[in-house]
Amino acid sequence: MTTGGTGDLDMSVDDAPTMLNMIEVPIKAWDKEWKTLKRGISADEGKVQGFDDISKQFRENYNAVEPGLTERADGLVQKISPAVATGRKGVAIYKATLENMTDRLNNIT
Repeated sequence: MTTGGTGDLDMSVDDAPTMLNMIEVPIKAWDKEWKTLKRGISADEGKVQGFDDISKQFRENYNAVEPGLTERADGLVQKISPAVATGRKGVAIYKATLENMTDRLNNIT
């Protein structure tokens, strides 16, 4: 996409689907990998790694933030996928409008 001036938007309808795929494909791959990694992390969380002050402090800090991080990571695809779907709809609307206006201009007599 490029901006043509104040308030203008000039979208390359040929490139936009590829750009949307460049968002969607890796995030779906990440989601699959995250599910595997999450199981491993959960298994390792049950193993106590040390009892020194640094280990205790790490666990304290980690345990405080882990639920929020996991929740956000779990919901990442559910937040991005609808945005990509909206992008695809926007491209389709833009393309249809562009084609319609082109047809109208071509039919001016």
